[in-house]
Amino acid sequence: MQKGTTGGYIGELDGLRGIAILLVMIHRMYPDARGTPWWIEGGWIGVDLFFVISGFLIAGILIDTRQDPDYFRNFYARRVLRIFPLFYLLVVGMFVGFSALDHGAFVGQAGSPLWYVLQLGNVPESLLGRDPPYWIAPVWSLAIEEQFYLTFPLVVRAIDPRRLPSWLAAFAIAALATRIATAALVPDRERIQYLFTLCRLDTIAAGCLLAIFVRTARFEALRHKLPGPVGLIAAASAVIAVATHLDRTTMFGRTFGYSVVAVGCSAVLLLVVLHRDDARTAILRNAPLRYLGKLCFGLYLLHRPADTIVRAVADRLGADVTSLGWLPVKIAFAVGLATISWFTFEQRFLGMKHRFTSRKHPGLA
Repeated sequence: MQKGTTGGYIGELDGLRGIAILLVMIHRMYPDARGTPWWIEGGWIGVDLFFVISGFLIAGILIDTRQDPDYFRNFYARRVLRIFPLFYLLVVGMFVGFSALDHGAFVGQAGSPLWYVLQLGNVPESLLGRDPPYWIAPVWSLAIEEQFYLTFPLVVRAIDPRRLPSWLAAFAIAALATRIATAALVPDRERIQYLFTLCRLDTIAAGCLLAIFVRTARFEALRHKLPGPVGLIAAASAVIAVATHLDRTTMFGRTFGYSVVAVGCSAVLLLVVLHRDDARTAILRNAPLRYLGKLCFGLYLLHRPADTIVRAVADRLGADVTSLGWLPVKIAFAVGLATISWFTFEQRFLGMKHRFTSRKHPGLA
């Protein structure tokens, strides 16, 4: 695999993650006093873009290091160092802090802390129908990714690499079938299709399939012909998204809508890989956008607390918090919190990741 296509560190993916986290933050922080436009409500697709990128990167690491003697140790140690410190600091801090302040109301709304400690935070809302507290609500997607991180290394190690695409295709079909079945059986619970792990496997599987494809000789042979067809797929997905307003409460949105988003995000990711280091992806190499991508994990966990704090200060000042002018203030404050988290806390653990890397790790190619 040539470095000019997919080998080594792909800086544009940081920019793509920057776009994803901006979509999520604008979707959540947008003042909605006069109603939120559909294209702002549709910012939830930023999470799906994260899923595709995660599938692409994680599957690539696992495929490239599959035969390493320290395959499991290296992978799990690196994931723990990246995810666990900030995640558990914030989640445990929320349960302890709010329990002391609100006499159990936070726990009563969130459910047992074990759901979150065991990386099952998507279960209370998806299957049990709970409406979690505002600050802890985003962990549903992190739970899905952690469940993926926990199990997919076992799949890659156990299955013949030539059969892995078939397994991933089966996962994607099963996800769509699960969405259709649950939407039909429980028509008043659209959150199941959005939040339940088995309903969202196709988005992650799409990224994994891309990781396999770009490591094949067929990709190298076709890569100069791919931008046109892949661009058409991305455009077709965008047309469907506009036509349906990315409304995930309709029967189409609850079932095939997520498939369209998965295909569209995958097409965008493949175009980024195909046009790596050229003028067409220059915006993704923009330093501020890549900085947001670097901070995306902290931003994802901290943007709701930032939103709450800014709104509280605005209320105290007697300002109109529903004004659109507060949106950049909220985003800037979230970036400030995530920057503090990155430099004072997260980097201490990320600096240990080099102890768990093999020569085959894609980022070192």
